[in-house]
Amino acid sequence: MAYTKTSFVCLLLILYMGVFYFSQKHLPVKSTKIFSKYYFSALTVVLFDFITLCTVNLMDVVPPAINTIAHIIYMLAINFMLYYMFVYEQSLLGKQFKPGKRLKFLQTLPLNITSVLIIVLPLNYVEGLYTNYSMGPKVYSLYACAIIYNIVLLYYGVRYYRYLQKEQRTALLASVPIFFIVTVVSIVFPEGLLVIVYVILSAVGLLMSSENTEKYIDKQTGMFNQYALGIVIREFMEDKTPSAAAIF
Repeated sequence: MAYTKTSFVCLLLILYMGVFYFSQKHLPVKSTKIFSKYYFSALTVVLFDFITLCTVNLMDVVPPAINTIAHIIYMLAINFMLYYMFVYEQSLLGKQFKPGKRLKFLQTLPLNITSVLIIVLPLNYVEGLYTNYSMGPKVYSLYACAIIYNIVLLYYGVRYYRYLQKEQRTALLASVPIFFIVTVVSIVFPEGLLVIVYVILSAVGLLMSSENTEKYIDKQTGMFNQYALGIVIREFMEDKTPSAAAIF
């Protein structure tokens, strides 16, 4: 099926990224653990992008319940991917940002509300010129959550600009305009199905800017160098320090 080719290629790309990433040694720090969650949610997005493309174009063969469940998993994965990307940005700030319980609750609110709406709200299917696609309240609630997390990601990226490394700033802040471009194109031309393009570009940016740990490894011994050890010790000491008040 011609409309699945791009999605299948993106699936191969993100699987290759995962093999490359998890075959390397990684620092046992918070940001690395969050990135792993981000990666698996992004992988689920790309996988179910491919699956839903098949089910929505074979509705005369695929049972409606299976089609609906596949779309719900797909949209929930997008929801969690955006949340983990936002939390990942915060983890890079280290001691410069220690959210309190109230702020943590507020940060998860869009995720929780939208996840419930994605499950309970109805979903419509539209027959397009090139491919069928989904629309309706589920999709609109997902758009709303995605916009919220991209706005706050941009806010923290600008506010704490000087505390992020140059490559990290570029990867995180560049993902925001890419998202809004993809969103506008998706609204004007929903058959474009560009979500996976945003997913791949964002994942590549984060992987190459923050999670490429080769610079921390001694090429002769294969062990982490002293600078890497210092990063781990510093984060351990910061975690032992009582959390500061929530920072907005």
